[in-house]
Amino acid sequence: MEGLVNEALKERRITTVHRDQLRLRKWNEMLIDFRGYRQRYPSKVRARVRKGIPDSLRGFVWQELLRSGGLSKLCPDYYQSMLSQQSRWEPDIIRDIPRTYPKHIFYREFNGIGQRSLFNVLKAYSVHDAVVGYMQGMGFIVGLLLLYMTEEDAFWFLVCLMKNHGAEGVFQPGLPLLKRYVFIFDKLVHITLPRLYNHFLSEKVLPDVYANQWFISLFSHKFPFQLVLRVWDIFFFEGYGIILRLGIALLKMSQDFLLLQPFDKIIPYIKALHRRPMDPDEMINSALSLSFPPGTFKTLYEQYQPGMESDAN
Repeated sequence: MEGLVNEALKERRITTVHRDQLRLRKWNEMLIDFRGYRQRYPSKVRARVRKGIPDSLRGFVWQELLRSGGLSKLCPDYYQSMLSQQSRWEPDIIRDIPRTYPKHIFYREFNGIGQRSLFNVLKAYSVHDAVVGYMQGMGFIVGLLLLYMTEEDAFWFLVCLMKNHGAEGVFQPGLPLLKRYVFIFDKLVHITLPRLYNHFLSEKVLPDVYANQWFISLFSHKFPFQLVLRVWDIFFFEGYGIILRLGIALLKMSQDFLLLQPFDKIIPYIKALHRRPMDPDEMINSALSLSFPPGTFKTLYEQYQPGMESDAN
């Protein structure tokens, strides 16, 4: 019996290795002319991104998706120029550095290479973008980027993420885009989970109390690493839809329990959802399987007006 089990496990490992090798080969072929391939076969690229980018290619593909690769060569001295200047945000950045992935081997050494790299990118960006400067939560994004690319590449990636991928408004003073997305999220909860929405309404559970961190850190704060990578793969290709969808999938997963809880139990439970066992494939599939009427995201995006979030519930 033991021999049969061992053979089955061996066969499964061989199948997994073969599948991963095949997937890697397809990605390498696609990356020969990725931008052209993306234009010709957008649905195929989307399907492959949703299945997960091979980890050995992830940093390069992320830069291709946001078109940040090569900017360091176009502007060879710019990063060092930003780094050489003083930033009024330096005390805040220094304060937050030890709180960013404190258990990760790359960041846990005080003033080690990881912490110095993290400080450098955040400082350089705060000089580059005087409007956004620095905000708590940016460190988790940059911290994860630095595991997949160089300091300078992470800086340019952050520039593209903010300017070209819609993240800037999440971090600007007054958090205009963050408020818009939380408003959309609340409306989507109403559409997909009406019983839970009404329960939250009766218990005065506001979405910004628990969901803000999801949008600010793109789930990189405390959630399982492999799940975050999969979310980021999709986010860099498709945008904030996956953040909205995953947030709803998390609530749906816990809906039966949450419906029985009062306010003082709901918030701590949601804020501790990252501790629950999560299979990345299952969570991504659950998020992507959510169905909305055509044009829902766009309609809600355009429907929002400043101040509406205070009336969301």
